[in-house]
Amino acid sequence: MKKTPGRPVKISYALKAEIAKAYLETDQTSTEVGKKYGISDNYVRILSRRYKAANEVNLKTPKPLSESEQQEAEALQKRIKELEEKLEFAKLKLEATETMIDVAEEMFNIDIRKKRGSRQQKK
Repeated sequence: MKKTPGRPVKISYALKAEIAKAYLETDQTSTEVGKKYGISDNYVRILSRRYKAANEVNLKTPKPLSESEQQEAEALQKRIKELEEKLEFAKLKLEATETMIDVAEEMFNIDIRKKRGSRQQKK
């Protein structure tokens, strides 16, 4: 994009967003970004401020969910709850198994757990 003195540069919204991202998300200065896209460093800063403000507004006001999206969200919440219950049960089962092994090792005075780094005998 070439800079033409005295005429405003027409830039698409997508390109404006790209310029703002390049400035905000990288270590480049506004001068470097401006040279890359052929615009002034001041305009890069202006685009960045507008981009930031627009994204903050979009983040603060979420759009309402449609009925199908609402149903999907409820189904996902239900699935999360089910998985959390399964995880809790698995933890309890593991604890019970560990306790059972500890008691068996104590009662019968044998090692049930495999020792780390032990090698099996060759036949």
